[in-house]
Amino acid sequence: MTSIKLPPTEIIYEEIGYLKEFINKEARQKKSLLICSLHLLESFCIKEDVMRIEKLGEIYWLNRPLGYTDIKHIKKAINEMGNFIPEQIIAIGGGSAIDLAKVLSIFLTYPFKNLVENEEIRQCIKTKAYSTQKATLPVIAIPTTAGTGAELTKWSTVWDEEEKKKYSVEMELIYPKKAIIIPELMCQLSKRLTLSTTLDAFAHALEAYWSRATHPIIRNMALKSMEIIMMYLEMTLIDLENIEYRRKLCTASVLAGLAFSQTRTTASHSISYPLTLNHGVEHGFAVAMTLSSIYELNRGSFEEEEELERLFTQYGGLKSWLNSVAKKELKLSYWGISREMINDIAKESIAKGRMDNNPINLGVDDVNKLLIALL
Repeated sequence: MTSIKLPPTEIIYEEIGYLKEFINKEARQKKSLLICSLHLLESFCIKEDVMRIEKLGEIYWLNRPLGYTDIKHIKKAINEMGNFIPEQIIAIGGGSAIDLAKVLSIFLTYPFKNLVENEEIRQCIKTKAYSTQKATLPVIAIPTTAGTGAELTKWSTVWDEEEKKKYSVEMELIYPKKAIIIPELMCQLSKRLTLSTTLDAFAHALEAYWSRATHPIIRNMALKSMEIIMMYLEMTLIDLENIEYRRKLCTASVLAGLAFSQTRTTASHSISYPLTLNHGVEHGFAVAMTLSSIYELNRGSFEEEEELERLFTQYGGLKSWLNSVAKKELKLSYWGISREMINDIAKESIAKGRMDNNPINLGVDDVNKLLIALL
């Protein structure tokens, strides 16, 4: 039996009006680095507030467009800030914006703020030299998607497009100080992004449920998260601006984030990394496409399996439910992946800390067969 220690992050639920109040009051209590895209500033009607406060020197706004956090983004951010020295970092956005905030909370503190070349940053991440750090900048995360769980974890995913690799920066000190959940922010999401990010949350919950590091409390949180998602995702996709549905999905995402913050993910996430990095498969779809296959392989090897079976049966089974919400996106052929590419993907799918966290051992041959069935 494993023990659990829930994240130290303060989880705050607020209404949409709080965002402007936060920017004008709490964000000004300390010199703040604000990571947010121009699109979101405009969408949430806080652009003028941010511009005014930035002129006063109290905030430095880093315009973070959509996309995964790459090593080059770390260097770019440090260079752009010049002599501005923040006391805290505020991230408004999806998982990538929050991941950038968490990794910058390390690299903007001594001695790592002196690393300005991509290769220096890469080596620091690869060798985990950052783990000697005794203090980091506090991070306040305001997620605009209900799925990644980045606001509740001690990990930051950093991609390396140049070397075609994915790294996980891990440190207790990069847990966000606060996670401010504002369900109205999710109403601006497209149908596709709503689907992809919610499937990511579903995967976090399911993988936490059967992880080798699972726990009875974790399974209860994960199960509740999956129940909410299976009940409300399809309705949300039909009515994207329904605030009650968005609140439900936010709660499901928080529960999934709390669950997998204790367990890590497993085989589906491990297989998803080369699909995303080398073939452009959006992360939520890359993870979800293998869930039903891995569920079948894992059956009989994890505790309280009957609870999952009871839930999935209500929707005709896990595979049936997944196909009802995302049909074409869960096929490899949709993403231009052919059988000739499968072997290379399988070889790159064995991620330490993820694949070996699955309840049963899976090798390259197992992944090969699984992926061929998804063409």
